[in-house]
Amino acid sequence: MSVFLVLSILFFVLFFSSAHFQLEKNKIFFRKVNIILCFIFVIPVLIILATFKNDNYPDYLEYVKIFNEVRPTFVDFFKENREIHGEYGYLALNALVKYIGGDYTVVSFLMAFFSISLTIVFFYKKSDDYMFPCLIYISHTFILREMIQIRAGLACAILLYSIKYVYKRNFFSFSFICLLASSFHLAAISFFLVYFAYNWYLKTKHKVHIIIVSIILGIIIDIEFISYIVNAFFPIPGLVEYLNYGEYSSRRGLLNVVLIKNILLYLVLLKYKPFYKDNTQKLKEEEYQTWMLCLFIGIIISYVFNAFQIVAGRAASYFSIFEPLLVVILFRTSVGKINFLRWGVLLIYPIILFFSKYEMIKDYITQIF
Repeated sequence: MSVFLVLSILFFVLFFSSAHFQLEKNKIFFRKVNIILCFIFVIPVLIILATFKNDNYPDYLEYVKIFNEVRPTFVDFFKENREIHGEYGYLALNALVKYIGGDYTVVSFLMAFFSISLTIVFFYKKSDDYMFPCLIYISHTFILREMIQIRAGLACAILLYSIKYVYKRNFFSFSFICLLASSFHLAAISFFLVYFAYNWYLKTKHKVHIIIVSIILGIIIDIEFISYIVNAFFPIPGLVEYLNYGEYSSRRGLLNVVLIKNILLYLVLLKYKPFYKDNTQKLKEEEYQTWMLCLFIGIIISYVFNAFQIVAGRAASYFSIFEPLLVVILFRTSVGKINFLRWGVLLIYPIILFFSKYEMIKDYITQIF
């Protein structure tokens, strides 16, 4: 069976479920119906898709190679596995599965289970209409993370739960979650920027000015300048190695669809004061502002380091983890003439994302088994 066919079915199930929820008056009842649909059907199907991938997928054979090379010993674990590419959290998971007699499919299942479950449960906790953020997740991030970049996918899912400790100013708890996430993908360590930037107060016009300056810097700064800075001040082996790969050290493009999407989402929410209609929970203003801060930081890094595609791409991925929930807030925003855009957001936004991602990876998503 085609992976794209299964994803299409899931996409339209979530699409009509979310659209029906917007029109339905008895939202409490249909929220319960959606809980059953989501946890009995959507999550298991997504886990199956992410688990049983074939070797057509990017990095699949590399992950299998890592599993085969990992030594399942916990006495001298760091010493025995220091030559293997991969963060120690991910290597430890491989070693544990190998120790109990499992194969790589078990590792793939565990990564998919925790990544998908943590993400969708977070959506459930933060939105009454959690099927809508699930729809955005299916149409965009699931395909790139859980189907391909599995370590980054789990790291992003873990980071979702760190955000409340930013506005509560609990550095210990925030650090613990960030370090746990970075044990599966080192780039998650960059999320510390959110914690330290939280207390910086910027007016709306200053935020817009910073975005404009970052775009100008993205035009001026080239890969040679970035290479000099990295080698002179941040000679991290992984970063230096990425500079030698043409695929990673090329320009992402200032008119990249993901960048344009993120900046439009941010600027519209910045312009209009949103309100969050929720029958069961209340979104704290501090939490919403922290989500917006994440998106803002991601936009800045993506533009400034546009010449270094791997950094720009990772920034767009890690700092836009709250995008599905921010899109829901955009849908709920009601200020004058913006009302007519609401259904356009629901109808057009996920469809464009879904089919654009299909075009990007259509050579990989063939058969489930």
